[in-house]
Amino acid sequence: MERSLKLKLNLQLNAEEERERQLYNLVPTLNGMGYMYERYSPFVNEYLKAYIESLPHIKDSVLDIGVAYGVTVLDSLKMGARVVANEIYKPHLDLLVQNVPTELKNHLSLNLGRFPQETNFEENSFGAVLISRVLNFLTGDEIDRGMAKVFQWLKPGAKVYIIAETVYKELFKKIIPIVQERITQNHVWPGELDHVRSHMSKRQNHLPEAIHFLDDKILKRSLLKAGFSIEKCSLFSKNNIPQDARFDGKETVGIIGVKPA
Repeated sequence: MERSLKLKLNLQLNAEEERERQLYNLVPTLNGMGYMYERYSPFVNEYLKAYIESLPHIKDSVLDIGVAYGVTVLDSLKMGARVVANEIYKPHLDLLVQNVPTELKNHLSLNLGRFPQETNFEENSFGAVLISRVLNFLTGDEIDRGMAKVFQWLKPGAKVYIIAETVYKELFKKIIPIVQERITQNHVWPGELDHVRSHMSKRQNHLPEAIHFLDDKILKRSLLKAGFSIEKCSLFSKNNIPQDARFDGKETVGIIGVKPA
């Protein structure tokens, strides 16, 4: 099997979107919920890398929440994992199924529904959970409820791997002072904002009006409240991303939570 399975997507992209596909491996989702990498390597970050490298040692099924086109699902299957792929938008799952090699299809289960309110699984049933670039589309209450559910679904000793976006991007430069002021005012969820599009310099068609900008302190609080211990948490910047997605090296936040054994 090839080292990294690449998605085959027949997307109708404009000239700028095709340019970003070629330069940065980024393609917009079909439901206006941001962008996704078309290929897993070499754009991996340390948190996604930790998740992928843990899979050969996990005997139980793993849950990937909000998979979009499913590039991480393909690589998880390649590593020998049995994957439950959750997604809110069925056409994304249809594209994923088309891309899964025949010999790996029996290792994939599909779960259609919005996390957390439409997703329910048995307690102690997963060996790991991945939530990559999904929590930014949830309210604070949904994040807390989601972390409580994930805690129940994981087996003792298993981990949740989370990657989310902060407000620190050139694209959101006008929003940074708003979030910082809300932090000063001790808002419980300072990055939970409506009407974000009017403050954006571009990409309005590929993002929703409401975006929840997150950071390390907020995610730590939510995971600790759910019962997790924190293995690792940091702010970081991804390599080879468009200029408007950069700012000061704190563009993304990652966290690994462990359910006590």
